[in-house]
Amino acid sequence: MAHQRLFKDTLLTLITLVVFGSTNFIFNVVVGRVYGSAYLGMVWTALSTSLLLSYAISTSFPGAVAKYVSEYLGRKRENDANYVLKLALYYGTIIAIAMTIFAVVFADYLCDLFNMSKTIFLLSVPIISLYGIYMILKMAYYGYRNVQKYFKNELVADSLFFIALGAIIIFKWDTYIFLPYLVLYSVFIFSAMRFFNMKLKSTGERKKEIKKSFFAFAGISFIGTFSSMAMRSLSIMISSIYIPASDVGFLSAAFSISAIFFLFPNALGRVLMPEFSYNFGKGNKEQLVSLLNKSTEYLAVFVTIINSLGIIFARLIVWIFYGDKYMNSVLLLQILLMAYWFTMVGRPAVSVLSGTKYIHIPNIGGLLALIITIGIWIFFIPVFGVIGTAVGYYIGVLCNMMIILIFSKKYYSLNLSGLVKGYLWISLIFVPFLINHDLLLVLLLSLGVFGTYLFLKRKYISNLLIKSNLIFKKRFASNKK
Repeated sequence: MAHQRLFKDTLLTLITLVVFGSTNFIFNVVVGRVYGSAYLGMVWTALSTSLLLSYAISTSFPGAVAKYVSEYLGRKRENDANYVLKLALYYGTIIAIAMTIFAVVFADYLCDLFNMSKTIFLLSVPIISLYGIYMILKMAYYGYRNVQKYFKNELVADSLFFIALGAIIIFKWDTYIFLPYLVLYSVFIFSAMRFFNMKLKSTGERKKEIKKSFFAFAGISFIGTFSSMAMRSLSIMISSIYIPASDVGFLSAAFSISAIFFLFPNALGRVLMPEFSYNFGKGNKEQLVSLLNKSTEYLAVFVTIINSLGIIFARLIVWIFYGDKYMNSVLLLQILLMAYWFTMVGRPAVSVLSGTKYIHIPNIGGLLALIITIGIWIFFIPVFGVIGTAVGYYIGVLCNMMIILIFSKKYYSLNLSGLVKGYLWISLIFVPFLINHDLLLVLLLSLGVFGTYLFLKRKYISNLLIKSNLIFKKRFASNKK
């Protein structure tokens, strides 16, 4: 029953993330097509800078909320779980205001350093506060295991995002380019605060104990999660120092497309972490190990199939969404999909370490990866341009995930053999694109390898389809009643 509920919650989260993920993607496509790659590069440099500042909140408190709300509920301490959310919102708001003031005061310096338009950057500054609070409330839904309520709130907020984006394009309000994001986050926060209102009135029974655990976890989480999330923002920001805005636009296009492939693993990770914390709170290690290996096993097959399709048809995908002028994004997209393979397949491993008592491991891995990546970028980007950015990103992700996977095997008996095999298969599909310029021959070779992989993994694919069908049938039957 636990596995079925997890699968249902993952599907609901996946649907929500498809809608939410399409906000960034469609925003990128619309801005890129209407205003060109140079303007897209400037917009994303500004947005990346504001998001980087918001990570002071969004990479620390949300994970702590998901963990401790779930864990305290597992221990039947509901008042303490409610106090965790109250704590996160109070201090999160203070930090958000401080980061916003910092951005305004040092706007001139930041704009000169990263070659940004000050006007565009200042328009993005309100996102610093809104995104941080949005992330806390989003993960609170998962901590309370109320995915369906989150699902509804996200859909409403995302719908208003698209309406605002349409208004900007129709009425040519380019001076309000970030309005869709402001609408999305504001509406979500307002609805979530109404939903959690009664919980925020509770008082924790062990305030000192909760604060100590919460801030310790949040601090450690910040180091690693910030490092992992900052890699994307910094890749845009550092690239903008060395290369033209148009090339930064090509990188932004590749990132926006690659994010679509991350939706299912991201959905699974958000559902799994509270589940791992809940079982950890109950002392059920056997269930943790089972969930970790089963989810990783199926995820490896799913990700290899999806990312392989992305690599094979990268040129077609870029052409459909961005047109002929963005063909420089093709190789960037393929490299990012190779890098994301590790991140996607490793989501359950990250969740089990972060959701129990080994939060420091993925965070140390993330910090080391960020340091290595920045070092590579400093030397690679001036020489190789935007390709150097993508290669540095790939190496950083590889270093991070190797640490996480090895320690997941040590503490929770993660089976690594399936992961090694999966990566070898996707590598066989990617390599021909690097060594041969005959597009037809490369496509035939890659499709041949891909077809062989599908045949060998037909049982896994069949099981995934059967489980999905059963969940949707039950969901449809319950809605009918």
